[in-house]
Amino acid sequence: MTLTIYSQKLFNTSSQGGLLAELQKSEFSGSILVKSTKSEEWELIFYLGRIIYAQGGHHSVRRYQRNLSIHLPEVKTEFLQLRENPQLQTELNIEYSWEYELLDIWLKQHKIDPKQVNQFITA
Repeated sequence: MTLTIYSQKLFNTSSQGGLLAELQKSEFSGSILVKSTKSEEWELIFYLGRIIYAQGGHHSVRRYQRNLSIHLPEVKTEFLQLRENPQLQTELNIEYSWEYELLDIWLKQHKIDPKQVNQFITA
């Protein structure tokens, strides 16, 4: 399930906190798409009420690539191949959140380990 929120002055810090508390209480799994009036978008991915990944904003692909170089250099070449050949995303069955799904694929293939994924996500 995906909820879409348009970031406006009415969606202030206290209402954001209330929403996050409600999502945690209800153990929400899915994503929230936040759109600003400046055409920026962020996606927050939840599992059982906890944020497990966030993506978006300006230059998200550059940020992802930079963090790969630092935390997951062993898969950077594979990522560059995916960028050059979008058909590979289809072959890998990536539909939802390509950034998160790639991490999951590499983890399942034992190309990276959970500690590296945590460092990458934190960065």
